[in-house]
Amino acid sequence: MGIGDTSFTMITMFKGKAGSLNYLKGLGLNVPEWQVINHLEILSWGDQTLWNDFTIALLSNKKIDHIIPLELFLKSVIIPKHRLNPFSGNTYAIRSSASVEDSPENSFAGIFATKLFISDQYAKSIIEVWSSLYSSASLQYCEARLINLNDLSMDVIVQKMITGEKSGILFQADPTGVMGIQMIVAGWGQGQGIVEDVSDSDKYVIAGTNIIQSIITNKLIYLDHDLKKTKVPSEKSLISTLSEKDIDKLLAASEKISTNNKNMMDLEFTFVDKDLFVLQVRPITTMNQLTQAILGSSPDQVFGIPCSGGKAEAECVVVRDLNQASDLNGKILVAHSMDPEWGYLFTGLKGIIIEKGSLLSHAAIISRELGIPCIINAANATTLIKTGMKVSMDGDNGEIKLVQPEGHTKKD
Repeated sequence: MGIGDTSFTMITMFKGKAGSLNYLKGLGLNVPEWQVINHLEILSWGDQTLWNDFTIALLSNKKIDHIIPLELFLKSVIIPKHRLNPFSGNTYAIRSSASVEDSPENSFAGIFATKLFISDQYAKSIIEVWSSLYSSASLQYCEARLINLNDLSMDVIVQKMITGEKSGILFQADPTGVMGIQMIVAGWGQGQGIVEDVSDSDKYVIAGTNIIQSIITNKLIYLDHDLKKTKVPSEKSLISTLSEKDIDKLLAASEKISTNNKNMMDLEFTFVDKDLFVLQVRPITTMNQLTQAILGSSPDQVFGIPCSGGKAEAECVVVRDLNQASDLNGKILVAHSMDPEWGYLFTGLKGIIIEKGSLLSHAAIISRELGIPCIINAANATTLIKTGMKVSMDGDNGEIKLVQPEGHTKKD
């Protein structure tokens, strides 16, 4: 088997996102041009003694001691000129393609670095993406998921950057486990805004080829080509992001993918004019049967969308930035939204409550994988819940009860 093979096993053979891109190209789908920088190449460009020092520290589980030898090794890496700027005159998306990510069991969602719209500093961006394999968030995720550190390797994808006008993700099944439907979440601008819960989005539910539900929101914010939060033009804020023809194109791509593998997948996409680009595909991890709840709130009760099952009762910590994210072990994290770099906070949490978010957000995906109860779109959660309050939460039906609504002793 080689480049262009349509067997889904190629995702495993080529590993990570590089495998998925090869798979998509083999199906005849429109994929931005790319090249792969191999893990072993990167190792060969640096000082081998420093690399050995790092691996000894890492495998002996010296979580602090391993940082210094890694930094020294990274400084020693010199990337040959012929491996830089492969598609002259373009800006690039530089992405991870780790041996352990985007599998049916482990997504590593939001944990590895991604660099978008890179027009210079190629070498620095490649090294930052590659070295994120050994970040604290990555190593804690590996520990939680019982992943052998000897299995870690990271290829790096350098891909032509596509400036999408509208972007999103298609799920071949409801990620909470409802089969027989497909779900699309889409918004204006760049897809990074969708997965990081920055951009406002619309939702479409499809059974067969029929759109059975369209939830068109008042979209106020999107990420532009500079990855800046930008106000949606008034003429676009209340109209559907996707046309019926757009959805037909997405369903045709989904059909091609579903005929070649047995896993339920999600497809990340963007549109330029009328052209659909499929950016990557990956299995939907840890699908659970959950019940949708009605959104709303009352003085002692908050409702949201359940996205990771289980029950928890514990003291809450309201976090608005990382400076407030101390002493979270055994507690419930409450936040407006979560940035990808917050991934390391998951270890030891009893539960997660997020005011904003979607079933495809990083918080939702990682919480399902780690088995942490999680509720998203919990309206006014950071207003109604204060640090120090004790709450009970049900990640199966989206209900949050204030067990200790009065007399809390801490302030957020």
